[in-house]
Amino acid sequence: MGDLHRTNGGIWLVLATGAWLFAMPFALASDFATKWGAHLEIEGRVSSARTLGDAALFAPLWQNDASLLFADVRARFDDNSNREGNFGVGLRHMLDKGWNIGGYGYFDVRRSVHDNTFRQLTLGIEALNADFELRLNGYLPIGQRTRDTGQAATASIFGTNIWIQGTEEHALAGFDGEIGWRLPILDPSDATQIRAYAGGFYFDSDKVDEAIAGPRGRLEVSFDGLSDLIGMAEGTRLTVGAELQHDNVRGTEASAIARLRIPLGPAGRSGHLTAQESRMTERVVRDLDVVTQVTGGPAELATQTADGRSLSVISSSTTTGADLAGAVAGAGANSHVILSGTFDTNAPVRLQTGQTLMGAGATIVSSASGRSATLYTQAATINSAISGNQAAVEMADYSTFSGMVVHRQNPGSFGNPIAIVARNVNHATITNNAVSTTSAGHTAFGISARWSNNVTIADNIVAVEHYTDGNVTGVQMFMSSGTVRGNSIDARASDVVNTRAVHIYEANIFTGSTGNTIVNGRCDAAAPGFGVAVEFTNAPACGP
Repeated sequence: MGDLHRTNGGIWLVLATGAWLFAMPFALASDFATKWGAHLEIEGRVSSARTLGDAALFAPLWQNDASLLFADVRARFDDNSNREGNFGVGLRHMLDKGWNIGGYGYFDVRRSVHDNTFRQLTLGIEALNADFELRLNGYLPIGQRTRDTGQAATASIFGTNIWIQGTEEHALAGFDGEIGWRLPILDPSDATQIRAYAGGFYFDSDKVDEAIAGPRGRLEVSFDGLSDLIGMAEGTRLTVGAELQHDNVRGTEASAIARLRIPLGPAGRSGHLTAQESRMTERVVRDLDVVTQVTGGPAELATQTADGRSLSVISSSTTTGADLAGAVAGAGANSHVILSGTFDTNAPVRLQTGQTLMGAGATIVSSASGRSATLYTQAATINSAISGNQAAVEMADYSTFSGMVVHRQNPGSFGNPIAIVARNVNHATITNNAVSTTSAGHTAFGISARWSNNVTIADNIVAVEHYTDGNVTGVQMFMSSGTVRGNSIDARASDVVNTRAVHIYEANIFTGSTGNTIVNGRCDAAAPGFGVAVEFTNAPACGP
């Protein structure tokens, strides 16, 4: 609300200032015959980066035969939602040798594309004659120079920490300058003139990594004889031109320019102005914007998920496979644990109640200050070489295991190896994993739900293989309830009868168990239980 009030106040200030400046030449005219009158300039620019519109009011405040004190008020907008106002006062004086010298100062206000407001002071000096122009401008931001962009922050893992970083917009201090030259193609008194300009700019801040600096060139053709040509008011001028600039931050920008000057109020002193006198009302050339640059803001440590659960990262660069089970248990119940890297284990990894253990996926994380971001992570791998009947991963009540690669190998000839098991648990979710089990012993299981309720097995890639003539089971629902959805299952063994891609035994299959694909093997539902059938994209439905 405060910004809205300030914006409305700024609009009233512009209107009041414009009305006062428009009336000033008429007040002066009552005291003496003015040499220079007020005018309005309307400019349009089409560039490779944006399209801009500009309106500028130039109004004499005081003048004598050789000096002019003037006000210059400008309003500018572009198609990127940038808006800016410039409120300036300048003084110019004619020297005997044909040169005009001057200085000016502006108060600038910009509302950027990120809805940030920046303010700056602009000071400049200039020297002009009929053929040459020299000018130098300095720009100094005032007030708050750094503001948040309001864009979504990013989150990244560094080691075992998760850092959140937003973006900030910085107002830059700097300067620019140029030299102009009238091309001697036409006579100095001619109504049409061609001028070329060459210069450069430099803007920097200790908050940015690289300065915005580079060259700028411009070519302009002005037409002052429009009153005779098409009957417009005396003093009307049309200027067209092209500008080219480059810097390493914003790149190369080419612009086409068109500007129309319209005289306002009294036409000024009767009689023709000399070339030197005409130069007293030239447009002040300065940078178009309060220059800003967007950079990354301060990094903040992510401490929890968006729903308030504790957050931790376990990396194989700091935690060995032998220590993985202990690290997962140590994270505690209702925690969110992200695995990074590859872990070679010889012990089961047991999830805790309410715990999420994940590799690839997206997680909304937040810092102590409340800043949040979405963290995107890659799959981690668990290589498990446990012997016997144990599982590489054991689920718990209300636990989630997702985005992981699990390789379960049975090094001996005994046992029924399992990659992931939900045994006697409620509300477990196993999703988006790549699971493989190989064995030379008895039955090899991929994912197995046993005596459990509300187990979701979804969108996994499961491969099970027996080296000899044993049994294999890709996904098993054994005396359990839940959903089997969107899984791809490849079961391979020499015994075709016992090559089970899916095994359903006295299970309650929930609605939505669709979209599964059998790469190899079959669905076995000898004792299907109740609920609905498990559906496949390439095989008949199987189950109750």
